[in-house]
Amino acid sequence: LFGLTQFAPMVLMAVSLILSTVFYASLYFSFVDCFMFGAPPSLLDDQA
Repeated sequence: LFGLTQFAPMVLMAVSLILSTVFYASLYFSFVDCFMFGAPPSLLDDQA
């Protein structure tokens, strides 16, 4: 149990870096989906 105090900061740092990476990756995909990058060019042609 006492050895856990030495490894806890390393584990917490790794987990926080992974979670922040996942969060910022989800922001990128949300931005791309909101502004329809990569959508077919004829998608908006039929709207009146």
